[in-house]
Amino acid sequence: WLAAGEADARVWVCSLLGTLGEAAAPHLSAIGDRLADAQKDVREAALKALGQHVEARAPAVITAVVPWLAAGEADARVWVCSLLGTLGEAAAPHLSAIGDRLADAQKDVREAALKALGQHVEARAPAVITAVVPWLAAGEADARVWVCSLLGTLGEAAAPHL
Repeated sequence: WLAAGEADARVWVCSLLGTLGEAAAPHLSAIGDRLADAQKDVREAALKALGQHVEARAPAVITAVVPWLAAGEADARVWVCSLLGTLGEAAAPHLSAIGDRLADAQKDVREAALKALGQHVEARAPAVITAVVPWLAAGEADARVWVCSLLGTLGEAAAPHL
């Protein structure tokens, strides 16, 4: 019922799977597929369900949501950036993909990407620097301002880019 039936049924199934804990783990990818659903309420239910699994199943949730950094609705891209910003080391391999969202057509997605990268600065300064430095010469003024501000806080790690 995640892929068929009425939107209300898909919302209900996502909501149910969000509450089932470990028993729903094999279905995280299918829930992630609902991020592309035509109905916004289904996408929102999928986001909420995946969020309920983050602590226990971060790698599986990350695998389910990372493809939506570059696809789907802007609200899904914002949510994925925000989620990855909170996941610490588990999200580190995806910092470059988050950095790519600095070129997103939607300003709220760009802002979510900036915030997510900022949440990784202390633990992963070199990776974050690598992801953001290209935006010093490209992108919108707000992204360039943010990158300059970020680099100003990083001390020696940012010295080669000053």
